[in-house]
Amino acid sequence: MIGRQLGNRLGDFFDLHGAQYSKSGLAFAESSARLPRKKFTGLARGLSKLYLDDPTTNGGHLRPMSSEHHIDRKRGTKDARQQLALLREKWPVAFPAEPKSVRPLEIGAAGEIASAMGWSLPYTLGVLARWKMAPAYCRAVLAQEYRIALDGSPAEAIDAKAKDLAAKRLARLAERETANETAKPAAPVPVESKPAETSPETPEQLRARVRASLMRRRA
Repeated sequence: MIGRQLGNRLGDFFDLHGAQYSKSGLAFAESSARLPRKKFTGLARGLSKLYLDDPTTNGGHLRPMSSEHHIDRKRGTKDARQQLALLREKWPVAFPAEPKSVRPLEIGAAGEIASAMGWSLPYTLGVLARWKMAPAYCRAVLAQEYRIALDGSPAEAIDAKAKDLAAKRLARLAERETANETAKPAAPVPVESKPAETSPETPEQLRARVRASLMRRRA
């Protein structure tokens, strides 16, 4: 029981941050309920040392477990648009096209997707990061009470930590949007062109114009 609770807590912590953990870390979270408490506690402490502080509270960043995993994750982020289209075809309920239909995914969904698609876990997390960091997903975390499995069936409840992370993510997105709007240059004000001013006609010019007009009439 204690193992499942920590596994769920770890999943919620990395839900909105796209954690970079290896297959061994995932296997630990999923099988920890079968370990003796003493051994489980030691492994849990060791696993926790693989990560830095929460970036939403301390401004840190997650340290990659290896350069290979870091590169694999970045590749997944780069391929996210294309790969999310494939995930939508395979699991249309879990990856809907309509933002209002988005629901938070169950803990461990990344492992299932990696296995089904033949992807590495870091690559899968890179693909899912784009999905989970989107405003629609964050709003779904705040609005819903339960997660869903890939087939759309109800899964575990969403805890307060996940909702807090989603709220902070939306706040950052709003701040960024406001800053971008402020930084935009003001539209230039159109200036109406004034007609060129002409100097008043002199008496000589007036007499010449009248003579020319009379000559044209006589002709």
